[in-house]
Amino acid sequence: SAGADPAAIAAAATEGAEATSGMVAALGRAARLGDRSLGHPDPGAVSAAMIVGVICEALAAS
Repeated sequence: SAGADPAAIAAAATEGAEATSGMVAALGRAARLGDRSLGHPDPGAVSAAMIVGVICEALAAS
């Protein structure tokens, strides 16, 4: 079924986090940077992708 592969889930999370570098921050601490946040991935998205990656590694190992 779709989304059942841990490697695909981790890859999608990483891809999503990287996609935030093309966005201007509108909320959170980075919002005060405005256009200067463009080109930098959102730290929250990056850390969430890391967590998802570790969970997926554990699922793949079991």
